[in-house]
Amino acid sequence: MALLSIPVGFFGYYFNKFIIKHEKGMYIVALAFTILSLFYLDSEHLWVIKDGFIGLSMFIVVMYTGGFKRNSIINKRLRTVRKIFSIMGFILIIPHGVIYLVDILSGELEPSKVVLLGLITIVVMFPIFVISFKFIKKKINLKKWTYYQKYSYIAYFTLFLHLVLINNANALLYIGIFGLYFALKLKYYLFLNTNLFMKFAGLVIILGGLFVVSGGIESNASVSNIGTDYSELLLVDGIYNVYESSYLDHTVILQVTVENNTISKIVILDHGSTDPSRKPQYYAAAEDMVELILEANSTDIDSIAGSTETTEAIIKAVEQVILLATPIVTE
Repeated sequence: MALLSIPVGFFGYYFNKFIIKHEKGMYIVALAFTILSLFYLDSEHLWVIKDGFIGLSMFIVVMYTGGFKRNSIINKRLRTVRKIFSIMGFILIIPHGVIYLVDILSGELEPSKVVLLGLITIVVMFPIFVISFKFIKKKINLKKWTYYQKYSYIAYFTLFLHLVLINNANALLYIGIFGLYFALKLKYYLFLNTNLFMKFAGLVIILGGLFVVSGGIESNASVSNIGTDYSELLLVDGIYNVYESSYLDHTVILQVTVENNTISKIVILDHGSTDPSRKPQYYAAAEDMVELILEANSTDIDSIAGSTETTEAIIKAVEQVILLATPIVTE
């Protein structure tokens, strides 16, 4: 879904005059969809906003605008709408942050590093969002305003970590997107005598290393049903974020808590549903599967008819946790 930034970028490039002319209208539309998403959190029609994809696509366009060569045609056009996209992006990312914050406060979700990185990103972006409005910008010293804008680099970095850790299935895509941006942005400061390709390759290696060190890569081997009563195993306590491919390669993402030698909680971060009209069915089946696993204290459970691939993905993801939480015994 990060590729939504491509049509968003084209929209900003070719319709920049329209966007500028209707700036207030653009904010109203963004705010309207945000309010709808907050009031109808269970609606299957607003998932692209609640999952943060629209806001993310706008942030990527804003980010790349600063990376393109200054005074180039693409830079000139996108810079005219950069502020507008920045404000709209923050407004549209609010439902995504609120959903996770509510789950944490209600005890439904553990504040793992993945979730905290996302919330930190929103907190860092907030002052940048505020000073982007013209009437506030006029009241701030230009030097201070420029200084505050530099906080966006911190937000981009925490956003990168959040994305690669919460959705390993698209980790390489995000490493490529952010690696290329930093290569473009830093080309005047690093590797002055090195071509763009080598800069990009170096930054991909750096970002990839950070991804590995931060624990982002976890085993996603195709695991057949273990059928294990995991209460008989010695499991290491912890919070595990795992993913598994579901229908049409969409991703089921779980946050699983291992406590006192058993799996005590399973939170579904992404159900992996593809057909909006059938999302309620998939959601219900996924939640039912979680309850069955917790009640049976085992993954030796049949998939649910009508949602076979979604529920099988839930089972395999939990089996990943069993493997990850089982210590390796060496002689």
